[in-house]
Amino acid sequence: MDALQVLLVANQRQIRFNSAAHDEARRSLISYLRGKTGGEEKKYLREGDFTSYIAAEFYDHQKRETFVVGVVMDVYGDDAIDDEYFILAGVQLADLDFWSPAERWKNREEFHRYCQNLPGRHIFERSKTGYQKALLNRLGQVSERFFPVFVKALSFKPINNVRISSTISWMRRSCSWTSCGRTLKSTSATRRSWKPWKSAGSSWKLSAASWKLLPGCGIRWPSRSMSSGA
Repeated sequence: MDALQVLLVANQRQIRFNSAAHDEARRSLISYLRGKTGGEEKKYLREGDFTSYIAAEFYDHQKRETFVVGVVMDVYGDDAIDDEYFILAGVQLADLDFWSPAERWKNREEFHRYCQNLPGRHIFERSKTGYQKALLNRLGQVSERFFPVFVKALSFKPINNVRISSTISWMRRSCSWTSCGRTLKSTSATRRSWKPWKSAGSSWKLSAASWKLLPGCGIRWPSRSMSSGA
């Protein structure tokens, strides 16, 4: 779920890592990337410089095309992170080659150059704000309220009186989440099986439980481990 926040929210000032556990939980992006073990002998699974990816494949029923949303992160020995978000149109995860001929993961620059040779219109963003705008547009003109609602939903806390009609409209009409090339839920099936919305005048009430289908759906990892290192 935290990987989904990095991918779909991006801005770390809006992300709440491990929010489903307890308020005192303290996680960070670098601790996830390095693979913090909590042990005394070996603090991290990955030391030095390495590259990690998070990527998800979506299917747009209106345009009848798949697209991939992802982020590539170069991590350096001083814990600095050089990242870039991307939205690749008309592409499936199975079509992408994240692996370098040098027997390691392609770094940010290498992956960017590689994607420029792929057919279709692709978006690359170093700015979190720019990426958020591009993502909302690609998901069907979703409201900016999607980001705080999504983060709150992952904490399994009730969300009351949130005006998210555009987000609901997006979930109904724009996307089916896919995994391993199979559509998990069609839009019609989603409407039949989900009844999370209760009208409250001009507002909507959404129970966090109704979002349980979102985490994990659509995530497909390449066959190798996503980050190199020990």
